Amino acid sequence: VQAYLGSLEKRPELRVTRDYLAGQSEVLPTMRALLVDWMVATALELALLAETLQLSVQLLDRFLEAELPAVTKDKLQLIAATALLVAAKYEETYPPEISELSHFAAGAAPRAEILKMELRMLASLGFHLGAPLPLQFLRWGRLADPGLVGTDTHCLAKYITELSLVDYTLVLVTASTRAAAALALAIRLLGTFSIQTVWKVKLQQSTGCSLHELGRVLRQMARLLGVAATNKTLLTVYRKYSSVTLGKIARMTVLAGPLVAQLAKGQDL
Repeated sequence: VQAYLGSLEKRPELRVTRDYLAGQSEVLPTMRALLVDWMVATALELALLAETLQLSVQLLDRFLEAELPAVTKDKLQLIAATALLVAAKYEETYPPEISELSHFAAGAAPRAEILKMELRMLASLGFHLGAPLPLQFLRWGRLADPGLVGTDTHCLAKYITELSLVDYTLVLVTASTRAAAALALAIRLLGTFSIQTVWKVKLQQSTGCSLHELGRVLRQMARLLGVAATNKTLLTVYRKYSSVTLGKIARMTVLAGPLVAQLAKGQDL
């Protein structure tokens, strides 16, 4: 199954293939960050699955890549609401009502407009919705060694992955690489050892990535961890993972310590 997902995520129709916001000024990375932050908040309010959120952000990016010349910034929230709807229909047993999404968009996504955008999005994406998600690869990492990847490590990796959804600089990173980097970072933060040997012996085969390949992504994820509590586009994810339900994982002492800053610089791996 993992090998199949790995081959599936490389298909160009199921991933973002270029720096699609480059060379234009209508839609900026900061706008996308605010948009994804809104999607996180809406998914949280509607109690949507983590898979739904991850798929919706992927649909958003793929649609914007395909349609950006024709997209204006006043339509971004409509597109985001539609991406949530399409992802929810794919992942949820009981997807939310369109009126609920429209309500959370505060007038930016009327019901009739969501319905029209849904048809446009599905046509633009060729109905290719079954893309691999980071969460699927995180589960494989946990299965590879349950003793090494316990509940806290898995939850921290989920938190790191969700922070990474907001960051445009990671938009080209595949789901498997995103999950592997988040898992590597979580293992290092919660362990008392260097992860190089552990990764090579126990996790490289199950994740399909070498630690060297993960370097840039891992460093950027560490930077996101370091600013999550103060960055306005990361605060929703930070507060979500500060809840009792998710083990207050975002408030772990180690995340406020010097190790995160060191890892952001590529040290102490």
